[in-house]
Amino acid sequence: MGLRNGALVKLHPICHKCFEKCSAGHVFGYGEHCNVCAEPRRRINLTRHKMSLDDPTFGLTDTGSTSYPTTNTGNTAAAVGGLATGYLYAQKFTQGSNPGTLQSISFRCYGAGNVGVALYSHNAVNDKPASPLTTKQIIATTGPPDHLETVTMTDANRMLLVASTIYWIVFEMSVSSAVEHSGSGGRRSYKGSWTYGTAFPDPWGTSSEDTGYQACVYWTHVEIKGYAKATKAVLSDTGACISVSFYSHAAGNVRLAIFDQSGSAPNARQWQSGSVACSAAAWATVNISAGSPTSLLLVVGTYWLAWQWDSETVGPSYTAGSSGDGHYIIQAYGAFPATWTGGTSTAEKWSQYVTYTALEYISVSDSGVGTEAVAVLDIDQISVSDAGEGVDSIVSLVETVTISETGAATEAVAIREDLPVVADSGAGTEAVAVSESVPISDQGAGVETTTIVDNVTIHETGLGIDIVYHIQGELSLDEVSLPHVINVTIQEPSIIEDLAVMEALPYRSQLGKEGRRLIIQGWTDSLSTLEILRGYGDGQKHLLLLPTGDSMSILVGDVRTPENVENYDRYDYAIDAIEVVD
Repeated sequence: MGLRNGALVKLHPICHKCFEKCSAGHVFGYGEHCNVCAEPRRRINLTRHKMSLDDPTFGLTDTGSTSYPTTNTGNTAAAVGGLATGYLYAQKFTQGSNPGTLQSISFRCYGAGNVGVALYSHNAVNDKPASPLTTKQIIATTGPPDHLETVTMTDANRMLLVASTIYWIVFEMSVSSAVEHSGSGGRRSYKGSWTYGTAFPDPWGTSSEDTGYQACVYWTHVEIKGYAKATKAVLSDTGACISVSFYSHAAGNVRLAIFDQSGSAPNARQWQSGSVACSAAAWATVNISAGSPTSLLLVVGTYWLAWQWDSETVGPSYTAGSSGDGHYIIQAYGAFPATWTGGTSTAEKWSQYVTYTALEYISVSDSGVGTEAVAVLDIDQISVSDAGEGVDSIVSLVETVTISETGAATEAVAIREDLPVVADSGAGTEAVAVSESVPISDQGAGVETTTIVDNVTIHETGLGIDIVYHIQGELSLDEVSLPHVINVTIQEPSIIEDLAVMEALPYRSQLGKEGRRLIIQGWTDSLSTLEILRGYGDGQKHLLLLPTGDSMSILVGDVRTPENVENYDRYDYAIDAIEVVD
């Protein structure tokens, strides 16, 4: 059991931010240790984060199919008659301006029989077939006159058809009219006195050529290998990306990337993976840390999730979309371009998505008297407001910063990531050192200093200093680490006196300061450790070292253990102390 929002609740057994799995991947039950490898359970105070079983995603998480858009090359006209048996026929066609993966070869047929077919390369010297590129496949034809029969290529016979390249469809028939023609035209080669079932020649060799009857044959290709394809995806939260996932229906290799958008097309590459092996009928997931760059923060906006496929297999998972949902460029398998140039818009969508952690924002404003210092570890949500004069110092360990300055004095900013908003409209000195996206505006004189590290709210309307640390690291007392420290609050009270002045408004003056007061909150799973902590209340001075590197001498007044905070032998404690100033 545990406290959350003042109520006694049961801890969720599989919260992934608390203790879903051990490092070996075994799921914990309600016990203290993994049932398989005995690893101790990890703990986090549930009052400090949202419970969620899944990190958010953006992109297409549904699995589609391999019913890709197709293109036909060859003679698709209606038949006017049948071809005679006893010949080996070859019909010449040219692949279009785009490359494609050979999927099938189709015929118009008259009646029952068998047809053997293969694809040959082109002999440019003699304008004849050269050598077979696929092995012979056989199909039994049936049905009424002028019906369509299709030979689907085996995995071994699927091949990349090079753009604007000549190929020959070579076929034989067991009976006359098994394959039909559409009349004269085109380029045809044939061998007479051919016996059905004979091995196809390699190389083609001599034959007769004419522009006579053009066989009703064509090949069909899909545009998968030899392309970089992308699907539009909208990110609704600023987030730190964790991984990119891609669904494949067949084994093969894939490269993945994320691009931002310019206009209605992909633009600048934000991240890319190396070549990744995919299993059939499975999601392949690549951690952002395994790609380049090794970390990625994306703001709200539209992005394009891209892939390249290095196989003739039908792997990528397709879903029909709307116009503008997809985009592609012709791209040899390899590193993605830094900028997506040109390309073609499509209605294609592909099963690919990004998993990320949503980031919340920081707002800091200062418009009056006083000195504020905020140090926060592990950013979640911070709001700081100050209505008094003085020096404000806030430090943030995160990423990108926008700063506008409209007042006199000096701003110093060191930046590493993405969070909003720092504003100052009063006198004083501010300086900002930031590591994760903070817009800052300053309309008053002075220097601003800002350092931010985790989940803190400070409201300052008078003279004095408030310092709050939210930490997940270690704290030491007399060089001994305190167990599982969750929160440290440091208060520096000021003595304020209101003095009345005749015929004037009252005013306040600061008369003095007391020593700083501390509350250290944490937990332990050992009663004996609680006894040791209580031993610090001995009236003697003890040295406290903070994670920031600061240290102070303190007197421990009390070690409190509330009655209703035990969670599976977990004992929460709170240490009350006061600074000793020599």
